[in-house]
Parts: sequence; C-alpha cells; structure tokens
Amino acid sequence: MSLLPGKHIDRLSAGVHGGFDYTEFERLGIDPENIIDFSVSTNPLGIPPGIIEPITDIEASRYPDSRSLSLIREIARTIGVSEQTILAGAGSTELIRLAVTAYCTPADRAVVLGPTYGEYRTACLIANVEVTDITAPESSSFMPDIDIILKLILQLGPKIIFICNPNNPTGVYLGYDEIKAVVSAAPDSLIVLDEAYAAFADNRWDPVDLLKTGNLLILRSMTKDYAIAGLRLGYAIAHTDIISILHKVAPPWNVNVAAQKVGLALIRQKDFLEQSRKAVHEGKEYLTDELTKLGFRCLPSSVNFFLIETDNASELRTRLLRKSILVRDCTSFGLPRHIRIAVQTPEANRAMITALKDMQHDR
Repeated sequence: MSLLPGKHIDRLSAGVHGGFDYTEFERLGIDPENIIDFSVSTNPLGIPPGIIEPITDIEASRYPDSRSLSLIREIARTIGVSEQTILAGAGSTELIRLAVTAYCTPADRAVVLGPTYGEYRTACLIANVEVTDITAPESSSFMPDIDIILKLILQLGPKIIFICNPNNPTGVYLGYDEIKAVVSAAPDSLIVLDEAYAAFADNRWDPVDLLKTGNLLILRSMTKDYAIAGLRLGYAIAHTDIISILHKVAPPWNVNVAAQKVGLALIRQKDFLEQSRKAVHEGKEYLTDELTKLGFRCLPSSVNFFLIETDNASELRTRLLRKSILVRDCTSFGLPRHIRIAVQTPEANRAMITALKDMQHDR
C-alpha cells in the first residue's frame, strides 16, 4: 500500500487498559454479564442514586455548550478557584493529549515518572516528542527518588513532565513538598499532575495553591470519582494563560450534553466521596488481609487499588477470568509479575477471595 502514516506513528502500539474486552470474552465463551470487574479503578459504590435519571430529559438535537459553562462554574465554586482556570474534557486522557498538542513540538522532550499510565507516552509519540522514563525501582516499592528526578530534569530540560499522583498502577502518593520541588525545579516545563485517583487517597492534600507558579496543570477525573466511565468526564485546573491555550486546541463540543448534565449533578454530591473513601478503606483492608493469608505479597498503596506479586501476571489473569473475575495484568506497565486489583463491593471482594482459594485447592 502506497499510503503510509508518518514514520513516528510506527513507534505506537495498541493501548492496553483495564475494562471489558468483548472479543476475548467471546473467544473464551464467557458471558460478560457474569464478570466481576477488578480491572478498572473506579468508585466501588458506583454512580450515586438518582443521578442517571435526569439525562433522559436532555436536548439531544442541539450541540452541547462548547465551554461546559454551567459545569465549570459549579466546579469552580466547589473547589474555590476562578472559572477561567478550569477546562472540561472528555476524560483525563483527552486533556493529556491537549497538553502535548498545545505545548510540544517534535524537537521537544517529555519526562514521565514511571511505571505509570501508558497514555502519557502515547500522547507524546503521536506528537513525535521524545520520551524519557524515570522509573522507580521495585526494591523501593516503586517510591520515586526525588533527588534523582530533580537532577535528571535539570540535565534533560524537558518541555513537559508527567506525574500521576497517586500513581497508577503502584498507588504511590507523593506529598506536597515533593511535588513543589519538581514544580520549582522546572519553571520552563509544563508539569502535568494527574490526580485521577486523588479522591480516594489517604491523607489527601490539595495542590491548587501551587498554580501560582504558572507551570502546573492539574488533571482530575470525574470518571473515576463517580464511576461514570461510559460518559467520559474530567477537568483541568491551571493558570488562566494555560487554560486559554488549551482552549485553542480543544475540539468543539468535546463534552457531550449527558456528561455535562450528570457532572453538574455529581459535583453537588457533598458526602458521597467521603462515604466512598470509607468503603475503599474497609474493602482494601479486607482484600489485603485475605490475600496475605493466601501467600500473596500486597504492595503498599494510598488509593483504591493495589499491586500483588505473582509468578506470571498474564497466567493468573486468565485463570481468574475463567472464574468470571477480571483483574489488570500489569505487563503493559513493564510489570509482568504484578496484578493490579481495584477494591469493589464487599460481595465482589469476597467472590475474588473465594475464586483464589478454589484455584489453590484445584492445584
């Protein structure tokens, strides 16, 4: 075929994520309705009651508000910032790509703190930007060495730096002083601080006061907070100059009518996330206790998911899937001996432990 893509596109591979793969289920003869999903780290309580019903009353024949103004104003009021510092997006992943599109050229370099979410690298490769991974070792339970990171940032001079905090898939949560040190050390870099899982973090802290540095872009995921993965909704917070630039590259009508309406209702749910944190704490404690009894090593985590060690992550995932339990094989993160497990409902958590006990008994 004579029609070929840009050479840099050859460096891309298909993204691997949690969630249902219906082609795989069909091949294995598995009914998706019977699957208990531990592979996606959304809120285990699901969508708050009474939220979905209002979307039946939407004006689907009209284009959505391109600026999502009603939603943005409510977010701004809730977190105490100006509405000019917020941009809504179709999930955090869209906002990641907008940041690279707006700020990077093929001559630029990106730094990614890993092991972490693969879409940072993908966004950079699409833009033909070179990526340097600074990967925390397993020997430190994947806790990054900030001194090493600061030295490498000074050496490399990246245009953009990606920090997932709390980190996916390790659950490591860096503190205020550590993030401030990175932001301060790289005044000419855009620091993308992805807080997709921060709503579930132990001892959560708020980085909003660091926005005054003018080089910080905070990403938050309502998809994860409120279990609305099918609607795709997130938002960015940054200095007004950064938000204005991102608006230039954002697609028109990027947040659909249903997502805007549901998002507005969710932001007004004052107590739901606190209830969710309590459920996550209890569920994680149960799972890690039971998994430890079964001989698994559970790595420390500050959020609603954690890693366990196994001899072969792909094999364990397949065996669990045949028992209708779906977990996240972390091979795509460069961790072929680790499985990521997201906390689910108490009933689902018990089903996971029962399945593992049955597998050990069957040996």
